[in-house]
Amino acid sequence: MRKLTYVLLFGLIATLVIACTSADEDAVAEPAAQEVVEQQDAVGESVGESVADNIFGEAIANDFEPISASGQGDGTIAGLPGGAFVVRASHDGEGRFLVEPFMANGEYANASPIMEDGAYSGYHLMYNYDLSEGIAGLSVKTDGLWEIDVLPVSHIPDLEPGIEYTGNRVLFWDSGAATVSLLHDGDGAFMVIAYTREREHFIASTLGRFSEIVNMPEGLSIFVVTADGTWSISDAE
Repeated sequence: MRKLTYVLLFGLIATLVIACTSADEDAVAEPAAQEVVEQQDAVGESVGESVADNIFGEAIANDFEPISASGQGDGTIAGLPGGAFVVRASHDGEGRFLVEPFMANGEYANASPIMEDGAYSGYHLMYNYDLSEGIAGLSVKTDGLWEIDVLPVSHIPDLEPGIEYTGNRVLFWDSGAATVSLLHDGDGAFMVIAYTREREHFIASTLGRFSEIVNMPEGLSIFVVTADGTWSISDAE
């Protein structure tokens, strides 16, 4: 009987030790995991602000003579200035129109390509997300006629309230903080981003028609619009 009591007592003590050890490990592990999440969030915010600053800064500082090219079918445009710049592209054909930026080593850049079907005309702000490598050229793939102009942002016009624009555009906004009415009459994606020295301002992102009162950033910004229809801004009533 005494032996059985010792066995039961030993088992109870062992159970208590294991439970306490497990609780201590959980107490230690939870703050560590929370600390990692907080560090990742902080890094993500700082990287985003840095990228936006560099995109704006490189675009403003990137001054060069415009480069123009045209052709039919596949082609290549080389000798680009790197940094951030504006591409004005037009296509006269029925098939896919694809313009992909590449780096000096021949590899495609981590940048958004131009990809449209059929006839097209529009503007794009182009830059490599990997800011350590510039864009050296553009690869054009199509079976139609095309024209491309590579422009410094100093060549883009100001965004004017009350003017009706069509399709993809890159414009300057240089004013105080303002509340405006933003309209889009189209069926596809509608996205508006304003790049300032501080950060990216996501003003609109939707599909189809859009009619909202939005806030515009204060000071100089590069205003980038993706649209398949007509759009405009006007003073909010």
